[in-house]
Amino acid sequence: MSYVGQYVDQFASQRPQALALLCDEHRYTWAELARAVSQVAYGVDAFGQHGDKIALDFQRADLFLIAFMGVIRTGRIAVVLDSKWEQRRKTDAERRVGCVMRLGDADVLEFLEAQVTGRSGETVTAHGEDPFYIGFTSGSTGQPKGYQRGHASWLKGFSLSKDVMGLGAWDRVAVPGPMSHSLHLYGAVQALDMGAAVLTVSQFQARRFVKDMEAFGASAVYVTPTQLHYLVAAGKSKVELDELQRVLISGAKWTGQGLSHLAGVAPNVQVIEFYGASELSFVSVKRPVDEAPSTSVGVPIPDIKLEIRNQVGEPVGVGETGCIWVASSHAFDGYACGSDDSFRRDGAFVTIGDHGWLDASGFLYVAGRENRMLVSAGVNIYPEEAERYLEARRDVAHAAILPSVDEVRGTVAVALVKAKPHQELEVMGLLKDLRKQVGSSKAPRRVVIVERDWPLTASGKTDFGRLAQLYEQELA
Repeated sequence: MSYVGQYVDQFASQRPQALALLCDEHRYTWAELARAVSQVAYGVDAFGQHGDKIALDFQRADLFLIAFMGVIRTGRIAVVLDSKWEQRRKTDAERRVGCVMRLGDADVLEFLEAQVTGRSGETVTAHGEDPFYIGFTSGSTGQPKGYQRGHASWLKGFSLSKDVMGLGAWDRVAVPGPMSHSLHLYGAVQALDMGAAVLTVSQFQARRFVKDMEAFGASAVYVTPTQLHYLVAAGKSKVELDELQRVLISGAKWTGQGLSHLAGVAPNVQVIEFYGASELSFVSVKRPVDEAPSTSVGVPIPDIKLEIRNQVGEPVGVGETGCIWVASSHAFDGYACGSDDSFRRDGAFVTIGDHGWLDASGFLYVAGRENRMLVSAGVNIYPEEAERYLEARRDVAHAAILPSVDEVRGTVAVALVKAKPHQELEVMGLLKDLRKQVGSSKAPRRVVIVERDWPLTASGKTDFGRLAQLYEQELA
């Protein structure tokens, strides 16, 4: 009977007083964590039945993790809500998925105060093929979609994390959150599942978290590129992360910016970058040992099949751009609510609509998402290419390429750019540089400097829907 989080009781027996979880001012040994997870499992098991969907809405990250592991061991499905959503959106997500109840901080604290008897294993009814988790996409355009996973998909990933990343029970893993982001939830639960101590926080503040990492002796950290930027800036000449060996980065393409500063703070560190998606999990990995070109996203992970196909579904040649299709045991079960025209299945293969190519050495490159591609005067334009260039500049904080109607070309690309603090951007210079970088036929025809706050999703990505509204209403 394999399930996510199955070894917590074993670690509690082997190392009862060793540190398992540190969150804000809350500290849990393995014995305390196992007891808390069992208390929640007993509390949940008194309601409903195997397969029920239970919404999780928490302010404290430690209570969330305890609830998550307690719920899923009973065979229920944990539906992870974003605590920053307004109440109406939370209720709508619960309705669309079919939740039977919602748990929050107060509920778990009540479970922990209850006195129960029995063996911890009595509430375990989860099986490897059971669904256990529903998360939601960031919703950068439109309504968030609920994606569902089974235990087996994450258990496969746990093995990958140990074999490819080199992680083990000896590690101390830092996870800045939020837990509504699949990268951070996976990182925290995977670390606990293999017996590693975890550091997390309920609210991410870069200056505080980097100091917490130093005191904790973090040897690995899961981050998005945005979080890494803020952590490096906060850590300059202020902390020493001598124990930090691995930065595990995903969520967006990392430009490599800040690597020299990172090495100054953490001299023994190596950056391991992953390309993937909530629906697909890990697709490719980029490690220093792979010597991958800077613009690639590395090599496909060992146990997947990857094909680049044209519009009629035929494999294309080396260096040719097409749709990225993946056959993987790490993929999700399907959407619990909502849909996406970009997601398609073909037998064992699935795609989320990303386009890219493979070079002669087998390195994967991602051109961009199918549903963001622009066609201008007959030329296919992937906005991500120009966005990556702009966001790699030292003077640019955020950048986005949006479509705009043009009488001659039908559609043209417009670059919206926000400067970093104390930096000034010059429009004509940016246009000239973009033409050199991506070519005149693919370069934006206009650059707009955004002075106001840049709209971001809860996971720190550009909110393209809100940005498009801002452009149409105020900047066009």
